[in-house]
Amino acid sequence: MSEQTTPNNVFMRTKDVCEYLGISRTTLYMIHEHDESFPRKLRLNQRCVGWYKPLLDDWLMKKSGLKEALS
Repeated sequence: MSEQTTPNNVFMRTKDVCEYLGISRTTLYMIHEHDESFPRKLRLNQRCVGWYKPLLDDWLMKKSGLKEALS
């Protein structure tokens, strides 16, 4: 996985997000367009987008119901 690290977050490119979530690129964009709770992509330049891993982790926890169970 080619992750870019910043002081507090890990930025993941599209390919890495697909591998991390175990989904295709098409499915990723379908989820991004239709699921309001999915983290918004961040555009670094005209051709480069990605997501912050902590936001993806939060989304996964909410989807699995673990966040409520841990509260």
